[in-house]
Amino acid sequence: ESLKQHLVKCHTMSLNPKNMKKEKWVKEFLGQLLITSGQILWTTDCTVALQKVERGIKNALRMLKRMQTKYIGKLTEMIRKPLTKVERSKLVALITIEVHARDVQDRMITLKTESPSNFNWTSQLRFELREAIGEESVPICMCLQTNTCSPYGYEYQGNNGRLVVTP
Repeated sequence: ESLKQHLVKCHTMSLNPKNMKKEKWVKEFLGQLLITSGQILWTTDCTVALQKVERGIKNALRMLKRMQTKYIGKLTEMIRKPLTKVERSKLVALITIEVHARDVQDRMITLKTESPSNFNWTSQLRFELREAIGEESVPICMCLQTNTCSPYGYEYQGNNGRLVVTP
């Protein structure tokens, strides 16, 4: 199977926690795919929350940030359990990205971002899974920022320690 197929499988499993608990999800999939899947989910959730804010549900982004904080709490509980060196590295990298995602949500709340078209949101690096086109049979992961849209290249990032996420 290709990385594209594994990403779709990883993302599908993360969407339905009844099929696979987070502990097993982290252990089963590559760190790169865990992070990319998390970024796809974060992009979708933030976009939906901003659409709700635009329609008048002013606390939608705050509610999403609360859910993000709970998710980070679950990940930090997992890191306290016995893990292999690779599993711990994957989890540390995932937590770092998820904390950054929560911080972006917090910044958008502070700046009163009220639309998915607001620059505070469009300036973020976002990921989407889009329907396959042409001869492709697997959905395509796209990277978006401002008015740019490029296919995700599956470049290997590793589970290296990240002190910060740079914009």
